[in-house]
Amino acid sequence: MNNLLFFMVTFLGNLLAFGLIAIWFVIPQIRRMSRTSALLAFVFVSTFRTEALTMLIPGVTGSHLPSAFADPVAYGDLTTALLAFLSLFALRAQSRIALPLVWVFNLVGTIDLLNALYQGSAIRFFDQQVGVTWFIPTVYVPLLMVTHTVIFWLLLRSPRLAKIPIA
Repeated sequence: MNNLLFFMVTFLGNLLAFGLIAIWFVIPQIRRMSRTSALLAFVFVSTFRTEALTMLIPGVTGSHLPSAFADPVAYGDLTTALLAFLSLFALRAQSRIALPLVWVFNLVGTIDLLNALYQGSAIRFFDQQVGVTWFIPTVYVPLLMVTHTVIFWLLLRSPRLAKIPIA
């Protein structure tokens, strides 16, 4: 069968599902929260990006992924996870550097995701023997894309969240 088709259906289906969850359930709840509290909740999702380090372990992926792909993806995600943790601590401490740090984290994380998707298509990730690592780009990446989008929205909003029109 066509692995690209399976990959795209899984990826896009999960992106749609996470997007609808955010729009229908999560965003209405964060309207009641301070921007800092909402940011804390969404930044936490990226602390699990250390999971991409599994791409460096041939026994986990089923085969050895090209290091030109696996290294930047794994270390980009590790960097993003570290920035997420720093952002969490800065937000929690109500530090003056919290919002600039969240901006840096979110930009680095988004660029890393886009680069990984581009590089993954270049090496035809969907045709690789990747074992359980398949779930990172098909489940976790769509979730991350939604959370990064919401974080950008939160950063661009005033500290007091205005009501969001929900379709």
